[in-house]
Amino acid sequence: MELNNDEDNAYFSDSARTDSTAGTEASGRKRRRVLVADKTDIWRYFNKLDPPKPKHKKGSCNVEIRTSKDVKICGYVINTNGSTGNFWSHLEANHGILRFEKENTSSNPTQAKVDIMFQKQWSKNPKRKRECDEVLTEFLIDDMQPLYVLKNEGFINLVKTLDPYYTLPSDKYVKKLITKAYNNSKQELIKLFACQYMEYPHTSQNIARTIMNLIFEWGLEKKFICITTDNGSNMVAASRLLPNTFRIPCAAHTLNLVVNKGLIPVEILIAHAKQLINFFMSPK
Repeated sequence: MELNNDEDNAYFSDSARTDSTAGTEASGRKRRRVLVADKTDIWRYFNKLDPPKPKHKKGSCNVEIRTSKDVKICGYVINTNGSTGNFWSHLEANHGILRFEKENTSSNPTQAKVDIMFQKQWSKNPKRKRECDEVLTEFLIDDMQPLYVLKNEGFINLVKTLDPYYTLPSDKYVKKLITKAYNNSKQELIKLFACQYMEYPHTSQNIARTIMNLIFEWGLEKKFICITTDNGSNMVAASRLLPNTFRIPCAAHTLNLVVNKGLIPVEILIAHAKQLINFFMSPK
């Protein structure tokens, strides 16, 4: 089974086979996305391995993962007590291969045609796929969910129930989306906290007018209740001109003023000491 992992989206060859008994078709046939597979044909996607116990099933995934650099076999090993649920969960979560009941397709061929039609629509609608990936990323960020939630069987079943034709993205692609979302949010914060240019003179009226313009621009009239400034006379006067607002002095600036004022007597003593040294060091 061939997998083209370009942009981390899975595309499979409809003519590929994975076991030694399956025939091959012309390699020049057009590729399409394969989203369904016969439920009973699990060994088409896994190589049988010797199980540790009788009646157990063990296999190694032989789906080829093709990137722009190389092609490699998945090789993921699964060991179960006889069921194939974990095998299919791996295929669904990592390779986008869904299972279906073979008898359902034979009894209702019209429904099978409809399913194929929707599959083609998904493969030709990358915008819809991208939108779903972004919503999934927002879910992980807003709810602070770990990446391994994408591997949980319950979450996978939920997604497949909501939309059986949507393929969950890989961890690598989700990390790219999270990084992109972080960079975009960072730029928005930079714009939000950017400095506002104000023409001279920096009078209390001009400062108050500039602050009010920013408040109205961001729609913060009902949320703006206090302001923190230094102890400059123009800033203190500007805060008094803002309606329904009380001022909180900057603690660092206030502490700096206190320290500087406390050092005045020491500075006087230091100045006298310098004068005394200059008196004795100067030639007589």
